[in-house]
Parts: sequence; C-alpha cells; structure tokens
Amino acid sequence: MGNQHWNSDDLKNLCSIKTGKIDVNKGNPNGKYLFFTCAREATKIDFYEFEGEALLIAGNGYFNVKYYNGKFNAYQRTYVLQNFKINAQFLYYYIAHSLEYLTRDNRGTTIKYIRLPDLQNHKVPLPTLNEQQQIVEKLDAILPKVRQLKARLEKIPVLLKKFRQSVLSSACSGMLSDGFIEFDEDDWASKSGMIKKDLSADLFKLPEHWIQATLKELANGFQYGTSSKSDKTGLVPVLRMGNLQDGEIDWTDLKYTSDTSEISKYALENGDVLFNRTNSPELVGKTSIYRGERQAIFAGYLIKIKHKKDILSSDFLNLCLNSKYGRDWCKQVRTDGVGQSNINAKVLSEFVIPLPPIEEQQDIVTRVNNLFALADSLDAKYKQAMQRIEKIEQSVLAKAFRGGL
Repeated sequence: MGNQHWNSDDLKNLCSIKTGKIDVNKGNPNGKYLFFTCAREATKIDFYEFEGEALLIAGNGYFNVKYYNGKFNAYQRTYVLQNFKINAQFLYYYIAHSLEYLTRDNRGTTIKYIRLPDLQNHKVPLPTLNEQQQIVEKLDAILPKVRQLKARLEKIPVLLKKFRQSVLSSACSGMLSDGFIEFDEDDWASKSGMIKKDLSADLFKLPEHWIQATLKELANGFQYGTSSKSDKTGLVPVLRMGNLQDGEIDWTDLKYTSDTSEISKYALENGDVLFNRTNSPELVGKTSIYRGERQAIFAGYLIKIKHKKDILSSDFLNLCLNSKYGRDWCKQVRTDGVGQSNINAKVLSEFVIPLPPIEEQQDIVTRVNNLFALADSLDAKYKQAMQRIEKIEQSVLAKAFRGGL
C-alpha cells in the first residue's frame, strides 16, 4: 500500500463519517451556501448544517470526492468526513486514488452505492505528517494542470451536442441545401397535393421553392403499437420507448412476442418512423427510424407514422422531429401528467414539416450524415484523450501512495 515504513489504519479511526440529512430538492440555485449532492458539481442552498474542513464523497451515481472548507450542506446520500486525525488534503487525494477500489463491489441493482461499512473499514496509508504534507504539495503542483486539461476536454461533448443540433436546424431551414437541384415547381406542388405558400407563412424563413405542410398531409395515417404484455423471450422483438435512441433503434434490452396475429398486425417495414408518444417531459417525442435490421413490431407507447415515402424521406422526417424545432414543438404541445407527458396521434398530425423536393431531402440527409460522421470521429478522439488523461492522473496518484514522490 505504500512505502514499507508507513503504517495504515481504517478510515473510521482517522475521521468522523456522517451523511447529509436532506433531499436533493431542498436546493436553491440562488442560495447562500454550497450544497453537495452526488452530482459532479455542488449546487446552492439557503441554510447550512456543516462547517469547517470536510471531504464529501458521493454515495451513489457519479462517484466522486470533493474537498471543502467552510459552511455547507449535504444530500442524504453524500458522506461527510470531518474531524481529521490526518492531513485532510492527503486523505482527499488518497480517496480520489482509491475510489475505483471502493466502488468495484458496490451494491444496488439499478443505482449503485457505497456501503457505510465499506467506507469505514477502508485502509488508509499513514506516512508521517511531514511526509503527508510533502505529498500534498507535490500533488498540488502536478494534478491541477492535469485537471485543467481534463476540464477543457470535458467541454467537447457539449460543443459536439450543440454542433449536431445546429446541423439538424440547418437541415430543416434549407441552410444545408445548395438550392440548385432541378425540378418542375408546378409538378412538385401538384405531386405533393399542397399549396406552396401561406400554410404557416411566418414559421420558417425557407428557400423560395420549399413547401410547408402538416404531417397529416404527408401521411396515410398513424398507428399505435401493441398493448399486449411482452416476454423475455419469443419469436420477434417488441420495440419499446427505451429502444429509440439518437434517431436509431437500440437493439439492447429487448422484449419479445410469439403471437403471430400481433406480429402480422404491428409488423415494421424498412424506413418506418417511430414516434415516442408517452415518456418523461424531456423525452416524449423522441423519434427513430427502423431500418429493417431484423423483424420487429412496436409497443403501445410508440406511434408508427405512415408517411408517403415518395414525398417525404424517412430520414428527413426523422431529423426534423429530432431537431431543436421538433423538440421545441413537442414541449409546446405535450400534455403533462404525473411524471409522464403525452402527444397523441391527432396532435402529431399537426406537426408542420418544412419540405423540399424528395431529391433535395436526400441530398440534405447525405450532408447531415457526413457532418455527423465528422462529429462522431471527434467524439472518439475526445474519449481516447480522456482515457489517457485519466491514466496520467491515476499514475501520478499511484506513484504518490507508493512513496514514489
């Protein structure tokens, strides 16, 4: 565990260990005192229950440890360490180093957590107080630079998310279109069965030849999925709301059916677009394409949009519903219940699509895919860089607690 002349002791003998007493919803972003929960960053609260030098260990969720000195409060699943018989900052660095060990056998089926006895009985190396201070000073000189770089890198996913949303918004507004695709404008308006102007004249600033049309004008109907109970095994997967992820079908965590009548009635075809009609307020309306990877049907919380595929591309419809415009529309029209929101087929049919000719839709989709591929490449490089940074930080900490600093 460290230099051979170092002793060790259980954490419970080196400090007091308590938990906070209040629920996370007691926080106030405009409060006077820091409020430590299990999140990455502390929030604020109006009153405090703790004071002085402390370490805060998230007991579940995103496991982390923080050092703080002052007045603060803590969530009921956050461990508060105080009254130290050891250099508190030395202990902070050691727990940061050993969190992976502390949580490797953590309990819980859905939400993992750290048990109090595991924390109390965790062995801590005990160099002399002078050595503890020296280690802290050396780590203070090295790790802030590593963590500054890590903090900069952590901004990349946010930027990539904004980039992807910007791409979708540009696609829906005509900004990704050259406008040079040849077509017969009169034939296009006739074929679509719609008037080019004044359907929702102020909704978009679109290229002159684009049409604004409600989804009911572009579809032959809407179908709700099966309400029958699914099984853990069966002949055909039943896609549920959790299988709709980032515009595509996630084929993990599947349920199944062997009912042949259900399989026939709710069968999906390549290019079908599925809309999540019931979910939490922030997730209702998420949309994905079924691309025929394997035979499947769909569950009752989903709506299959039977759109006219010769007029409206499945991919173009998918990106419009997943764009900021589509998500904002869902927020405006959803019906909110207790923990759940709903958008039924009648409401969905009124969604206005900014519509170019089908050839132009396909060209826009190709451009979106190319830009998303670039974002995916950057995301992969970001993850590789973060892994290297994590290894550097752990390597420095490991060396410190072997007595190598």
